[in-house]
Amino acid sequence: LNFTFSPGNGRGVSSTYPFISPVLYSSFGDLLVYDLNGAISQCQDLDTANTEYKLGANIVNNSIAGGACFNITAQNITFSGAGYSIESNQNVSGVFSNELNITVRDSNISMGIGTNGRGIYIGGDADNSTLINNTLGNQFYGIAVASDYNHLENNIANVNCANCIGIIILNSVYNNITSNNASSIFDKAFYIDRLRHSTVVLNRGVSNTSKGINFHRSLNNTVTSNVGMSNNSNGILLTTSHNNTLTLNIGSSDVGGSGITLATNSTNNILTLNTGSANSSAGITLTQESDNSTLTLNTAISNYTYGISIDHVSNVYLTSNNATSGVAAPDSNPAIEIYTSSNISLTNTYAVAYSSGSSAIRLRN
Repeated sequence: LNFTFSPGNGRGVSSTYPFISPVLYSSFGDLLVYDLNGAISQCQDLDTANTEYKLGANIVNNSIAGGACFNITAQNITFSGAGYSIESNQNVSGVFSNELNITVRDSNISMGIGTNGRGIYIGGDADNSTLINNTLGNQFYGIAVASDYNHLENNIANVNCANCIGIIILNSVYNNITSNNASSIFDKAFYIDRLRHSTVVLNRGVSNTSKGINFHRSLNNTVTSNVGMSNNSNGILLTTSHNNTLTLNIGSSDVGGSGITLATNSTNNILTLNTGSANSSAGITLTQESDNSTLTLNTAISNYTYGISIDHVSNVYLTSNNATSGVAAPDSNPAIEIYTSSNISLTNTYAVAYSSGSSAIRLRN
């Protein structure tokens, strides 16, 4: 069942009905409503390739049929929220795509807080997607991306529900992730799993109870000028991640974690000009066989324990780093702690321990 009513100009119709303003399309009970400028105002499939769809009104819909409010089913589509909002308490996606060359921009989206409640979900076949200037409210995942060759820029994702993550990237290569801001109260702000050959620049991740920015099983990435902050865990954490280059990042932790941590066999990483700070743990930590790392010109500060902690690793090269253990540290806590590790090279390293009885550098077995 298909109906199309197009605007008229008064010719051939009575003066009583000089034009028909809406365009109405019905497909077996699903009503799609457009305004005169082609803006959409209800949940629907976006199925015309090479088309820009614009939202023309706020949407509040708690009875969405299917897995998304807007399901993009054709290639080369742009969805513009035009500053309007999409809200639902259902555990579905606000915008979903599994198609090539998709752009989602200028949207404000808040969906359900349970599993599958996602603001924007880019599926595994939706390569070359662009997400820009979107604001994601409280939901299970603000942004979830599982495809390749994507560009994420100037998105904001703030979530405060249990197990909810601001931005999650899964099994993805050749991405540009720039100037995004994510926060989570009860989980990770940024969770990046199996990211490869990508650029992560100028992002900010803040978590109250978990990691600010967490890279897991991620390889060959360039990570520059990001800020990861946590009140109760690591600011920036790499686990089982290899051959990454971290430059000019800031990681900070209040309690329960280090500012910057390489753990669980994160090998062959290069850290340059980063700052790691922590109140209760080390500023920068290398642990759990995170071997073959090179640290140059980094600053590591701890108010309570070691500036730099090297624990059960080998083949680590430290050059021109600055490590400080603060006045609140217990007696004998050094600026640099090297524990059960081998082949550790320190060159031109500045280490200061302010607590009484502490050495600048301590080696232990």
